[in-house]
Amino acid sequence: MTLIGPILFALGLCVCWVLGRHVTKGDSLLVPLACALFGIAGLITGFPDLWTDSFVWALLVLAAYGAVGSIVFRAGRAARGKS
Repeated sequence: MTLIGPILFALGLCVCWVLGRHVTKGDSLLVPLACALFGIAGLITGFPDLWTDSFVWALLVLAAYGAVGSIVFRAGRAARGKS
């Protein structure tokens, strides 16, 4: 596992929070796109053996990452409402 993969995962979660906090129009469309792009990039660079050997496990990891990204997005949206 390289360090680039986890950095991409963390960067994707930060992007989800920023989208929830600052973007008001089209944010519901941008969050799945950001999760998909950063999740796939992080999975390919960080866990290449998982991607090539077991595609089902890779999809499960991406689904879990998408769920966490959704929770982070909602936290950012809640922070927007408080300010």
